[in-house]
Amino acid sequence: MQLNIFSSLITYSPRPDRTQKENFLTEAFAFVLRTSGSARKAWAADVLGVDRGDVEVNPEDIDTQRGLPGSGRESGRGPQPDMILTGRLASGGSFAIVHEHKWDSSVDTDQLKRYVECGAGLASTVLVVLITPRPWDRAVGLPAEVRFQLWEDVHRVLRDGVELTDMVQQFIDFLSVQGLSSQVPLSVVELAAYRYVRRVEDGFTAITNALLGKEWDFLPVAFSGSKKAIHGMTQYRIGVQFDPYRNRPYLYAGFLLDPYPSHADTSFSSPRGPDLILGLDAQPDVTIQGSALSDLAGRLESEQPELTILTQENAKLRGQWEWRKLLVCKPVADVVSGHTSLQDQADVAYTELRKWCRVLFDGEALQRAFVTTWPDLWRY
Repeated sequence: MQLNIFSSLITYSPRPDRTQKENFLTEAFAFVLRTSGSARKAWAADVLGVDRGDVEVNPEDIDTQRGLPGSGRESGRGPQPDMILTGRLASGGSFAIVHEHKWDSSVDTDQLKRYVECGAGLASTVLVVLITPRPWDRAVGLPAEVRFQLWEDVHRVLRDGVELTDMVQQFIDFLSVQGLSSQVPLSVVELAAYRYVRRVEDGFTAITNALLGKEWDFLPVAFSGSKKAIHGMTQYRIGVQFDPYRNRPYLYAGFLLDPYPSHADTSFSSPRGPDLILGLDAQPDVTIQGSALSDLAGRLESEQPELTILTQENAKLRGQWEWRKLLVCKPVADVVSGHTSLQDQADVAYTELRKWCRVLFDGEALQRAFVTTWPDLWRY
């Protein structure tokens, strides 16, 4: 297996309660630009819309610690963007590109407006650029002065026409693994051949990033306010985890990766490949009190008979994954088939999960069962 310095370092956090993913992404991108002259020129030229030969950028012209000047009622230092890249044009003018980078967090249009206002005097040409993994962020009402870019645009610029040094190639690979590269929709054939297709996992990661940015207001408040992404082979799953009270209980929405019961909690429900799943977990020695869980699971099964549903009372579930109290499965191929982009596939996966959750969390029966099971902890 080829080691990748960016993939290795992203798992490190100086603070155990925070991963600082966006800060890491910013510093990694800045490092690549500082160490590769062709990458610096290519990126600046692409944002400015000029030929690469028309820009000059030096390594010291890339700054991730620089604040903008104050403006209006502010005095002294103004807001601090993620990165400022400055340089000169062949025409003799100067330019500054003020960067705001998003990965999991949402876009703040007021913040971008302040960048536009405070950065106006940095150079003769000033651009504010927003880089995000989500195409739909374009619709949030961006100021007219802000240039919208995707991380897949960064991936494209570095991949096409840039000298592929080892560091540039590793960053390109890192963007791909994290679902931040140009994405092609998953095909039914790829899903059926999952064990041989690494790109399926990359696609699931990209869909997970999209799911993380969705509204989950149809869940109980405690769940919807505690979401985080689970990437890679953590428990052989990729998806979004909602864990408000440290496993008492937690909800998981995403993809089951491993088809072997000896490795995971259930085999795929179909030979067509991995499942889209919704799981409710709690400590092995806990049984959720009352009949609400089984009653609601039965209702969901009667309304959507194409689903495979396992409950804590189901014999198929016992002995395979003792944490699991409920598991709802549907082949990913059946969910995403016919949708021609990863964004569409993420949207339809979210719609499917929302349908399941709205049945399971209809009314307060299941929440009352949680209160009965964990009277010292769970609250509405």
